[in-house]
Amino acid sequence: MKLNNKKLLLPLAISMAIYGPTSLAEESEGEDASDDNVVIVTAQKRSERLTEVPIAMSVFAEDKIDQTGVQELRELGDFIPNMVITQGTDFNSRIIVRGVGAPSRNIGFDSRVGVYLDGVYLGQSPSVNQDLVDLQQVEVLRGPQGTLFGKNTVAGAVSLVSKKPDEFFEGRVTVGWGNYNAREMKANLNLPLSDNIFAKIAVSDRVRDGYVKNVYTEGQLPTTLNTVVGGVPVFGIALPGPIETSTPPDTSNDSNNQDTQSYRVQFRVAASEDLDINLAFDGLESARSSVLGIPITSTFGDTPFSFGDNTNFEINESFKNRETRNIDGVSLNVEYDFDNGYAFRSITGLRRTEIVYGNDTDYSPVDYLYLFYKDNYDQDSQEFQLISPDDSDFKFVVGLYLYEQTADTIRNAIGGNAGYFFGVPVGGGAFNDGRVDTSSTALYVSGSYDFNETWSLGFGARWSDEDKDVQWFLDGTRSGSFGIGNTPAGGLVDSRNDTNFSPTVSLNYAHSLDTNMYVKYSTGFKSGGYNLDFVTQADLTAGLEFDKETVDSVELGLKTALLDNRMTLNIAYFDSAYEDYQVNQFFDLGLAADGTPLTSIRIENAAEVDTSGLELEMNYRMTDALTLTGSLGFLDATFASFPNGASREVITAGGTLARVPEDAAGKKLPNAAEFTSALGIEYYSDISDWEMDLMFRLDIVHTGDYFTTINNVKERIVPGTHPLTFALDLANFQGAATTLDTVPYGHIDATTMVNARIGLLPQNNGLEVYLWGRNLTDEDEPVDSFREFFGTLVNTPRTPMTWGVEFIYSFE
Repeated sequence: MKLNNKKLLLPLAISMAIYGPTSLAEESEGEDASDDNVVIVTAQKRSERLTEVPIAMSVFAEDKIDQTGVQELRELGDFIPNMVITQGTDFNSRIIVRGVGAPSRNIGFDSRVGVYLDGVYLGQSPSVNQDLVDLQQVEVLRGPQGTLFGKNTVAGAVSLVSKKPDEFFEGRVTVGWGNYNAREMKANLNLPLSDNIFAKIAVSDRVRDGYVKNVYTEGQLPTTLNTVVGGVPVFGIALPGPIETSTPPDTSNDSNNQDTQSYRVQFRVAASEDLDINLAFDGLESARSSVLGIPITSTFGDTPFSFGDNTNFEINESFKNRETRNIDGVSLNVEYDFDNGYAFRSITGLRRTEIVYGNDTDYSPVDYLYLFYKDNYDQDSQEFQLISPDDSDFKFVVGLYLYEQTADTIRNAIGGNAGYFFGVPVGGGAFNDGRVDTSSTALYVSGSYDFNETWSLGFGARWSDEDKDVQWFLDGTRSGSFGIGNTPAGGLVDSRNDTNFSPTVSLNYAHSLDTNMYVKYSTGFKSGGYNLDFVTQADLTAGLEFDKETVDSVELGLKTALLDNRMTLNIAYFDSAYEDYQVNQFFDLGLAADGTPLTSIRIENAAEVDTSGLELEMNYRMTDALTLTGSLGFLDATFASFPNGASREVITAGGTLARVPEDAAGKKLPNAAEFTSALGIEYYSDISDWEMDLMFRLDIVHTGDYFTTINNVKERIVPGTHPLTFALDLANFQGAATTLDTVPYGHIDATTMVNARIGLLPQNNGLEVYLWGRNLTDEDEPVDSFREFFGTLVNTPRTPMTWGVEFIYSFE
């Protein structure tokens, strides 16, 4: 792997690590941190102090979840350096860490960041955006975690840690209201059933109207065809058939709404001082009309979109998008402590995820084509761990991990009334269905050896073996001029195997009890798979299989407590190199003879990627009443090599637009902002006469500008020459543009968001009242932009300003 010493981040990190903390750290040398400042984490499969763990990680504890008002995992990305969790649809959720991430677009493609609930892997993209129900804390591990967590954690891992039932009777009820007719109800109850059997139940119900309006109206489309004969425009020719949908969409409810219910039920048996058993059930149901993007061009990407009064929060589509998720799981965690200090842990998990997704893929009022997807994931996992005593110089965890997943899919692109323009009959189109069975086995060891009180060596290794069996069918016989391929009789039947050895090693230096430095080398891999999508016959012939990708990373870190332990400071520098990086792209194949845009959806091992950067997190308790939190992230994430991965727009001698392939080497990774920061200010004021506290929380979150495409462009040329744009004139119904134009595209400007929360809360249990607001300056810069199947350029909208009131009653 290549360390980029030309970048200034490395010498800066080294100087801060070696010289920066020394004088301040000496103030607390030899002193134990107070209980309030000790954060216990389980990132290395055992309970440890955060300052002692050689991993760049952020901990979002229960009190911080409450203070910030965060309700779902998607919202956490605002507070973690070099981390983004996409906002669009839950179907397409992806977590991007240090510039690297991917949605599991189909059942043959995996994500790059694993999400775990109490040690159980939650699965693919549809299961990522969890409600944060009754959690003790969220641990975000940045960088490859291949040794401890295994495959598909090449960018990082997110661990959700539940609050376990205990011997105290207590509960909490939350109700709230907000703009967009938002309503929430949450409740949890801890119930001791006997001296050693405890139960806990937590439920959540969140509803909010949408903020994206569909302005579709019947009769808005032309009934005649405009065309060109011998170079002369001819208007008023009768259309060969209807172009409006036979069933108009319901536009009474706006899109990007929320309607989510979730629960978690736990039973804990403290059978003895040595044996603890925890059985947990969880579930989530969500039904919404999601919006993946709002068009900024006509359907075929050839003219700027200007129909009606289109804004950031308006669409004009003939099909109502929908997205329903049903997720449930059960886990059994058994822990046994031996008399000699060793411990045994068994983690058993069963999970099921189902998502149904529908999208108007032409983004227009014309009834060309719409999508219907239904994916199911059924998985079971078993993990056994043997944990050495905590008081030994030589500490280790040895584990065996077994995982099985069956993924089924039905995905249809269905022609509407206007499909005849492409030779697609009503109800025709392209159809695929199939199954991928995955079986994984892994053995791992992770530990450390203390040479003395100052120096220790960390080590780890994981051997993984994974089999994938696929049987998949693609029927493109009725796809007309789109040219979707057909699998042979019996479908695509294939198997593949990936094996990987992922080692890690670290050297750790304890400058004092509360100041630790480390340098670490770590690795990981993302398993290979199959591109089970709407592909051309040429893609089928070439093969849909792609290989695994791997990563090697070096990290230098400092974790320290300063100013008599009132401040904690974590700094990490990293440099990572990815080989055989899997890229998921829409490839523009040009136009068919009738003007139909030809698109290939490809996943291939096409690139080498380098990412490096610096991360800093701080928590400073200035006084008993005032606390500051902050984070900074600096990132340089680029393609080191990607032949023909990008394209350059050129104007030919004839004045037409052409796109010339070029190497993407040196291009920034999409959605990888070079700078992110967050500042939190929390203040409590004692109102003694009322025995109450007044709490104020202000969060300022800044995300630097970033590109959204591999081409790294800030605008795109729209040629204004597509035959169907002239024929139907969706831009303005007065005559299609015939000259080149440009639209802003592919670049998101830097954005600063302001969130606030003010509350009145009792100094003991009782009623708490809060006012809260998010995106208080109502920033409307989109969060993403991309090209869709037809060539439509679209923006993913940012959630506008939201505000509300919340009442919380606690009892015991």
